Amino acid sequence: MSVEELCRDKANNKTDTHIMSSVAHLKIPLENILTATNNFAKENFWGEADFGTHYKGELLWSGELIDIVVQRWNKEWDDEKEQL
Repeated sequence: MSVEELCRDKANNKTDTHIMSSVAHLKIPLENILTATNNFAKENFWGEADFGTHYKGELLWSGELIDIVVQRWNKEWDDEKEQL
């Protein structure tokens, strides 16, 4: 799910541009996430949740190496949700 989808107002189907601009700096390119998690390698597995699998990694962000945890979305869960 994209940031835009998360910020969409369900009632009138419009994107809240104020929210979008306030989180725009948090967008991290997929290539950086893949590098940080070593392409979601088993050794970076952190745990599972209903919506997907969590992986840990180290990301170079603004010149600083930071620890991250990312969630890889479980597409099967998303497909099941749409069928309901």
